[in-house]
Amino acid sequence: MFQQKIIVLTVLAVFAAPTVWADTAADNTPSNSEIATTELAPVFVKGKRVRTEGSLLDSGSKSRSVSEKTIRDKELKKRGANIGDALSHELGIHASQFGGGASAPIIRGQEGKRIKILHNNGETLDMSAMSPDHAVTVDSVLAKQVEVLRGANTLLYSSGNSAGVVNVVDNKIPTRQPENENKREVELGTRFNLADKERLFTGSITQGIGQNFAIHAEGLYRKSDDYKTPTYTLQNQTSNKLANSFADSYSGSVGASWVGDKGYLGLAYSQRKDRYGLPAHSHLYDNAYIDIIRLSVVNFEKPYLRHYPFLLDELDVDYDNPGITFRHNPKGNGHVHTAREEDHRDSDHPLIAMKNHRWDLRGEWRQPVNGIDKIRLQATHVKYRHDEQTGSNVDSEFRNKGRNLRLELVHSPLLDGRLQGAIGFQHLHQDNRASNKHALHFKKQHLLQDNFVTQNSFFAVEQLSGKNWQWQLGARVERQKIAMKFNNYIKWKDEDVQPKDAHLKAPHKGTARSYVSAFNWLPNEKNKLSLILSHQERMPNNQELYAHGKHLATNSFDAGNKNLKKEQSNNVELAWAFVGDKWDWKVSTYYNHFKNYIYSDTLNDGRGPRSLNSKYPLRVNRYNQAKAHFYGAEAELNYQIHPDYRVGVFGDLVRGKLKDRPALPTGFYLFGKNRGKPIGYAEQPDIDAPRVPPARLGMRVNADFTANLKGDLEFYRAFKQKRVSKLEQPTAGYNMLNAGLEYSGKWGGTNYSTFVRATNLLNAKAYNHASHLSYLPQMGRSISMGANVKF
Repeated sequence: MFQQKIIVLTVLAVFAAPTVWADTAADNTPSNSEIATTELAPVFVKGKRVRTEGSLLDSGSKSRSVSEKTIRDKELKKRGANIGDALSHELGIHASQFGGGASAPIIRGQEGKRIKILHNNGETLDMSAMSPDHAVTVDSVLAKQVEVLRGANTLLYSSGNSAGVVNVVDNKIPTRQPENENKREVELGTRFNLADKERLFTGSITQGIGQNFAIHAEGLYRKSDDYKTPTYTLQNQTSNKLANSFADSYSGSVGASWVGDKGYLGLAYSQRKDRYGLPAHSHLYDNAYIDIIRLSVVNFEKPYLRHYPFLLDELDVDYDNPGITFRHNPKGNGHVHTAREEDHRDSDHPLIAMKNHRWDLRGEWRQPVNGIDKIRLQATHVKYRHDEQTGSNVDSEFRNKGRNLRLELVHSPLLDGRLQGAIGFQHLHQDNRASNKHALHFKKQHLLQDNFVTQNSFFAVEQLSGKNWQWQLGARVERQKIAMKFNNYIKWKDEDVQPKDAHLKAPHKGTARSYVSAFNWLPNEKNKLSLILSHQERMPNNQELYAHGKHLATNSFDAGNKNLKKEQSNNVELAWAFVGDKWDWKVSTYYNHFKNYIYSDTLNDGRGPRSLNSKYPLRVNRYNQAKAHFYGAEAELNYQIHPDYRVGVFGDLVRGKLKDRPALPTGFYLFGKNRGKPIGYAEQPDIDAPRVPPARLGMRVNADFTANLKGDLEFYRAFKQKRVSKLEQPTAGYNMLNAGLEYSGKWGGTNYSTFVRATNLLNAKAYNHASHLSYLPQMGRSISMGANVKF
């Protein structure tokens, strides 16, 4: 913005000087007193500086690290509707695509629990981090911008997020009055895609009322069919579409706020409904029982595990022969009944039906008293549910009620404006469960029994600035408590279910402490270097501690480990950016060393007769811990070959390794003084981390054909991923070619833009190693067309 002012004022001065000189030269005998003078009126230039909403402090160029990113609304409207697909174009970011309805970002090889996704600086309070088939409840197409935060700012919102925090910013609560004459801003958009027949419509309106009030309403409608793929063969069936990849989504919100000279206070209500298919879903295990606990333990030592299997300990696990037991036909003919045979028709499709209700209260008060620069308040209440079902029959239920409260205080600048800082408090509470409708009455195997999660956090960040440098220090202390609910119909006083140790019913408690130091140095106007050092800690979540049930959407059985310790990581990132007259580049390198890294380990992998095989591919997983190393690099280099043409190359790479995995028991003594103790232990080798994305290398060309018409061409190679984890298969490399055209203009008081974008022009058979469905191809050749207007 300031550079724009300088340029405009310089141009005005250049044109104004000859005019002044001509006026004074008209007199042949000028004197000092007769020299004409002209006083120019002030010129005010309006420009939009990209403000990082996720930062409490000044978000100028010095405060942003090289690797932080901000993607604006104009670009988001041309990208995928799911947040993972929308960000997968960025360096170091991939998507965990699960059909057409769910996709979350994978950043530097980290996913789910280690990637915090925010909604206007607040919690989403959905269940997307629990499984890749669960959609993230934010609409990137309606967003003003999406921010990828790193450094000290990440500790404002969460612990244990060394890869970064994603903040989706929208206008559900107006923070200012519309600036045009009618005090009204309207945006309309539409988009169509040929590969999945996507029909997407968006609309929003912000209306000012009087001097201090503003209301906002927005909505989205999206409907898409199964998407086309290159021809592929799976289980002896050939297809050119991915079955059950359809996705329907409807969302809307209405908000109002009071806006004054010193801040705002607003309230918004949002509702979202999704209905999308589940590719590769199987009903083979609906009525199957998964054995993971040794029979001698559950029958004699700990009979309460029949009702509360999530209370098992390490030595209760049957490592020798975990696997599947099918319930037989009541007629006794040995035939295995599945839910599809009993309840479902072949025409029924497995899908997720999701509903989300959300209330948001946000406010900001600037300079309330001396010494306080601003106070920000945020409160959120969410009621979330989704059913995994086949046709109208519900197979699993997921429920979550959550609330989040944040209070932030920014002190006034000190040391002649060089020192800024903020402190804050956050309270989060969730009441959730994940139940299996096919669980047998006396062998309850719900994925996650009813539980409460409470987190109380304190955070602080200080920022010291010099002439050409800035240093940020951040800290966060996060106290967590997870309490399981025990069903009332179980009488704990009964001898057969009473656990011997009363502490088993006690909540799981712990504290995570994280610290970040981020330093930015600008030695001159063309170069910038960033160094981020951090120690991050993360408490295990409720799923990692207490899950014990089938999740048929992913063909897995997940068992928690209530003895997990907090995860710790030491991290370093070094980055350099250069911007010259013709050349510019950016490169980032990072290294993450984890202690007690929590990962999911498949147990039925060859050690017993009920092991994993091609006929019964359900994986029996248990959460465990080991050391882990992740490292990688991201880089791009651009050259302005002509004022209207720019070419560049880019690439990213990440590697991950699990080390010092715990040894597993090879058997147990059944009799004698060592009864119940392991006979021996089997060492586990170091392995590659699961679902680590492959390396990418590509080039792009950007062209400004006219002042209104712009185009881009992109080609990249995703290399073969042969560094695979336990039970993973390598994924082939592929070439991706994309191209786009956009025309923008203004008609009267209306700004408009239209675009055509073609992806996968080579119709490459692309397999995403970062996805749980890495054996299914991604979308084939696709052309999307859209238009957006704003007035």
